[in-house]
Amino acid sequence: MRNSRTLLSALLLSISIILLAQTDPKLRPSEVYVLMRDAVDNNPREERIAITKPYMSRAIKTDLSDIEQFYLAELHFWNFMPDKAHEIYSKFLTRDDSLGRACWQRVLQIEFVAYEKAEKVERAIEEFRNKFSPQPRDELYMFGQVYNVGNKYAQAGDHQKVLDLVNNELDILDYEWPYKSYLLPVYFFSSYKELGETDLAIKLLKDARAGLQKKLDKRKETVLDNDPDFARHSERVEGMNTIMTTRLSYNQSNEKFEDAISKMNNYIQRMGQAMKKLPEVSIASATRSIQKLPWTLLSKDQEGDASSSNVDGKSLSYHYNQETDTLYFKFELFDGFNADAPAISVALDIDSNQENGIKWYGSNKAFKVDLMLSFGPKRDGEKYFGYNGITDAIGIKNRNWINIKQGNLRFYIDNKNEVYYLAVKKNDFAPYSTSVNLIGSVGSNSIWSDDIGKEGTYSTIEFVK
Repeated sequence: MRNSRTLLSALLLSISIILLAQTDPKLRPSEVYVLMRDAVDNNPREERIAITKPYMSRAIKTDLSDIEQFYLAELHFWNFMPDKAHEIYSKFLTRDDSLGRACWQRVLQIEFVAYEKAEKVERAIEEFRNKFSPQPRDELYMFGQVYNVGNKYAQAGDHQKVLDLVNNELDILDYEWPYKSYLLPVYFFSSYKELGETDLAIKLLKDARAGLQKKLDKRKETVLDNDPDFARHSERVEGMNTIMTTRLSYNQSNEKFEDAISKMNNYIQRMGQAMKKLPEVSIASATRSIQKLPWTLLSKDQEGDASSSNVDGKSLSYHYNQETDTLYFKFELFDGFNADAPAISVALDIDSNQENGIKWYGSNKAFKVDLMLSFGPKRDGEKYFGYNGITDAIGIKNRNWINIKQGNLRFYIDNKNEVYYLAVKKNDFAPYSTSVNLIGSVGSNSIWSDDIGKEGTYSTIEFVK
C-alpha cells in the first residue's frame, strides 16, 4: 500500500509539473533556476531530474546576457545535459571574475564525470589555482576536482599521489572561509593510513580548525544589527551551489564557520578512535528463543556467487520486537561458516533517499548507504577482538567501521546449523524512520565476501507505527 501511495504521489507530481511547464509563460533562466531549486527543496524524496526537467521548456534561450547564459547552463547541468551545459560554460573560461570561476569548476566536473578526462582535469587543477585564488563564498574551490582525481588514484592504490593532491590543495588555502577542502584528509584517511601518515591527517585537520576558529573569533568582533537572513536550502541544493548561486548574510557566514569547526571536532575524535587497538567483543550462542522467533524473509541469494573468501550467503531474514525496540537479523549460509572470525554487515539507507549517501562497496554498487551495522571479530585465545558498532558514509570510505556508535550490537552464533544472528536497537540507527532500505552481507576475517540477494536489488523493512 505504501509503495502504491508513493507511486501515485510521484505520478501526480510529474503531471502537475508538466502542466505547469506547458501553461506558464516563458521566464528568464535565472527565474526558472529559482523554481527548479525550490521544487527540489520541497520534494526531498523525489528523483531530482523528474522534478527539474519539465521546467526546461519555460526558459528563454535567446538574446540572453552573460549572467542569464550562465543560468541557462545551470539548468542544463542540473538536468544531466552535459554537452549543452559545457558549450555555454566554455564561453566564459577566459573571464577572471566569479562567473569565470564558476564556469571553470563546472567544466572540469563535466569533463571528469561525463567525458572521463581524468588526466586533463588533473592538469587543469593547477591552471585554475594560477588563475583564481581562494575567495570567501567559493566554498568548493578545487574540492570536487581533487576529490574526483584523488579517488581515482586511491582506487588504483597510488596513495602517495592522493596525499600530494590533498596537500597541494591545502597549501594554497587561507582561513578566510571554511572551504570544504579542509575535510579532504577525512575523505582520504585510508590513504594516509596506508602510508603510515595518520598523524599528519589529524594535524592537518587540527591546523584548519585552529585557523578557522581564530578567523571566526575575529569576525564576531563585528556585530551587524540589520543583517539579512537569506533562504536556507536542503543539502541536495546546497551541494549544487556555486559562488554565483550562494547567498549568505554575515551571521549566516559565521554559522558556516561554526558548522565546519564542529564537524572537524567530530572527525578529529573519530580519527583518533580509528587508530586505537580494536576492542574486545562478545559472541554468544544462539538460544532457542532467538532461533524460534517469527522470522520474515528479506532476501535469498544464489549459491556459488561469493568472492574469493568463499563465505556464501543463502538468505537474510528479520524480526522486529516493538516492545523492546530490538531488530534481529538472521544470516543463513551455503558455505564458509567461520566461528573464529565471522564478519557480517547491514548497509542501511535510513531516509529512503537513494540520491544521498555513499556507494556500497559490495556487489550492488548502485545502492547508496547512510549507515552500516558492522560486526567483525577475530578469536585470540579465548577472547574475540574486532568491530562491533555503527559507521556512517565517511567511516565506510575510510574503513572505520565503528565511528558512530561502538559496542551496541549483539551477536549470536549457531554452530550446529551454521547461522549468524545480529541484534540492535532501532533507536541506535533510525529512531524516526518508518522504513529503511538495506543490504545484508557476510564475510570472514573482516573482509566482505557476498551480498545476500539478487544483484542490483535491496530489501525494505517497514516498521509499524
